[in-house]
Amino acid sequence: MAGISALFVSARSLRALGIVVWFVAALLFAGVFALAVAVQGREAIRVSVAHGIDDVDRLVRNIDTAFDELDRSVTSAPCSDLYMRQLRQIAYLPDGLSEFFHVEEGRVICTLSAERLADAHVLGSPDFVRDGTVPTTFWMDRDLGFTGLAGMSGTIVQRGNFATVIPPERISLNLPGWIDAEVVVITPDGRWWHRGGKERVHQDVLIAGAGMDWTGAGGPALRSKTCSAEGHYCISTRAYLVDVAASNPAMMLLVVVFAGLGASWATRFTLGLIRRYWSFEARFLRNLDAKSLICAYQPILEVATGRIAGCEVLVRWRDIDDTVVYPDAFLPIVARHDMMRQLTTLIVRRAAVELAERLPSEARLQVNINVFPSEIDAHRINEVFKPLRDLSDRFTIALEIIESDALPLELVQAEIERLRQEGYLIYLDDFGTGYSTIRHVAALDIDGIKLDKAFAMAPDGSVMAEMLHHAIGMVRSAGRKVVVEGVETAARLAQLRERADRVDFLQGYQISRPLDIDGFAAFVRERAPAAAAAERKAA
Repeated sequence: MAGISALFVSARSLRALGIVVWFVAALLFAGVFALAVAVQGREAIRVSVAHGIDDVDRLVRNIDTAFDELDRSVTSAPCSDLYMRQLRQIAYLPDGLSEFFHVEEGRVICTLSAERLADAHVLGSPDFVRDGTVPTTFWMDRDLGFTGLAGMSGTIVQRGNFATVIPPERISLNLPGWIDAEVVVITPDGRWWHRGGKERVHQDVLIAGAGMDWTGAGGPALRSKTCSAEGHYCISTRAYLVDVAASNPAMMLLVVVFAGLGASWATRFTLGLIRRYWSFEARFLRNLDAKSLICAYQPILEVATGRIAGCEVLVRWRDIDDTVVYPDAFLPIVARHDMMRQLTTLIVRRAAVELAERLPSEARLQVNINVFPSEIDAHRINEVFKPLRDLSDRFTIALEIIESDALPLELVQAEIERLRQEGYLIYLDDFGTGYSTIRHVAALDIDGIKLDKAFAMAPDGSVMAEMLHHAIGMVRSAGRKVVVEGVETAARLAQLRERADRVDFLQGYQISRPLDIDGFAAFVRERAPAAAAAERKAA
């Protein structure tokens, strides 16, 4: 989970993700535009094929009209001179049909071109029969040599005793160049014959199927089959989208431009959502719970005895990518969303369990925990700190008030009095910076003051280093205990230990860095013999 989450937290991963999103979005937008091209192409094909089907229907109507006219006008004895003249009159009709036969029992007796045949020509088995009031019989692509038209072929159509010939070139298409089309005649049993257009298109439609094909070897293509009203003549079409697009360069340019713009917008929108959802603040608010909270314990040294008198419980938060986040990053979020009580509750519960389970049962320690001024309410403090109060035989609770805002002295003083009656120790944290003043030291009934670490960390001879001694003197003169934090050098530690009459407790890296619970328990056990020896010597 941490590895996946890191993809959305890391700036580098987000940049890579943005590139991926852009390309995916560009493909999606291109796909949408391709679909629009396909829809436009399908409509263009429908309109174009409709004209071709009109030509086919016209041919079929012409055949039926010719047979109707033959039945009405050709009344003379079959194959007589008058019969032939009547046939010629029908041949002059503007329907494109110019060859007619007289047929009896499947044999051609005479033709308009060759008149009476010396030997009747047997047509043989027909290729198919079109149903109707009077069935129409078809012989496909037959040799017309018996009519005197050597080397020529055509489709012979018979109704009653009359037959006519449809020449192969009779059906033609006038479609845009980007449409491959083939006219075919299809029998009820599925056989088919090429009648015009580009060969093998119909076979392609049969194999690939009609409709939109996005995965064909030749690229995305539209395929269709449209049949005439009588159902035997059909036009099969195939149009590759690349050809459709190439037929309209302006549209192709618009596709590229809008796909790029759309992908850029989609990338900004998607990354915006990701950044909002996976921002540090959003992650913290979603995932602040007992599992993600980490307690660190920094030992507090009692100067007079040299023993570890207690610890300050410091909070860390484990981000979803397993990185450990320090409080200066998330405390402003806690304050902004009024989550101080929630955070303190989690800290107290975790610390109570860890301290009780890991520390030696004989250990008697002071546990310092930070609280915001807005939390200084005795009733609420008792509720939140109950897990530690239940361990009062082992731990003393010291509340370190973080002066993040100006203190309403009268209200805070009333609550401090109640808390001290309940057994809490009260300290002002980070004295010397922010809103803390000597007035607070004098006005509030507190147990002690924790000097801001900037004093102890200042180089010797600096103004801040000199102010450290003055600050200790002011706090001590007010009758409060003094805690100096930020002790990070051996020289500073030795200097402050020499002032055991004025400094009560020390805290800092020179004593110990903040430790996890196992490290803190080990530290307490290691320091216990030395502290006991120091106490005996002092006694």
